[in-house]
Amino acid sequence: MPRIRSRKFAAVILGIFVAVACVACQSDRLTTIVLSGNAFFPPEFTGLGEQVPVANTEFAVLDLSLPGDNNVVSVGVTDINGTYFTRINPTPSVAVVVLGAVRVSGLIDSTKAVIQKNFNGVTDVACEAGVTAIADGSILPLELDESRIANLEAGAAIAIQQIAVDFTDDDGSRTAAVNLTRQLTNDGANPPSES
Repeated sequence: MPRIRSRKFAAVILGIFVAVACVACQSDRLTTIVLSGNAFFPPEFTGLGEQVPVANTEFAVLDLSLPGDNNVVSVGVTDINGTYFTRINPTPSVAVVVLGAVRVSGLIDSTKAVIQKNFNGVTDVACEAGVTAIADGSILPLELDESRIANLEAGAAIAIQQIAVDFTDDDGSRTAAVNLTRQLTNDGANPPSES
């Protein structure tokens, strides 16, 4: 009889250890990701040379690993300071798109629990470069990590200096800047090389 009780006791203890281990494993996983930051109109658009917030404007968060028709995972409205704030489920990378008088967007490597990032004209060009690279199959969504995003943003900064970008894209200049960004960085694989 004592052996049966000790086996039952050992089984109960083992069960408790397994349950505690499973709970501990679950607590290490991200359950939600907090995204926040400010969106600013490109100074090239405002002509003011200073940061003007994209205030009281709708934004959407796109999960770049999902098909284009079903990739919106969150929507909201920026506040008077152009601040966006939202929570999303874990995903490798997202694009936040703020649709004001001109689009302002940015890429986020969403592998951390809390991410704060501001957007402007440079991040918008880099965002379109990353999204089009995924869309045409040049890179996979999982490849759009923090390093690749930084390379695209550095390339976009150079492209905007070389091309007078009309952020309404009426003249195709934003598209030209996007293409140059992709070329300078090999779709974000490398830091930009000026050409």
